[in-house]
Amino acid sequence: RMQTEYHHHFLHWKELTKSTVATNRVMMELEYSVPQEGSIYMTIGRQYIFFTPKDKERVTQLIKNNLLPGTPYVFGKVDVLN
Repeated sequence: RMQTEYHHHFLHWKELTKSTVATNRVMMELEYSVPQEGSIYMTIGRQYIFFTPKDKERVTQLIKNNLLPGTPYVFGKVDVLN
């Protein structure tokens, strides 16, 4: 396996703005918006969560159950690093 980045990213549930369960891969895409320290601006981005097929239901439900009410939770095609 090739791995180009290895970091731990910590986001608060309230910072997640959209969650997409990929229909074309075994993964999720989480969109977020985080305040920039000392600024009026927000940093926006995406994080990808990869898991095994056997863990898909457990992982997606864990995330869905912790999203704030009104946060979009959708199914769709996800293109990583497009």
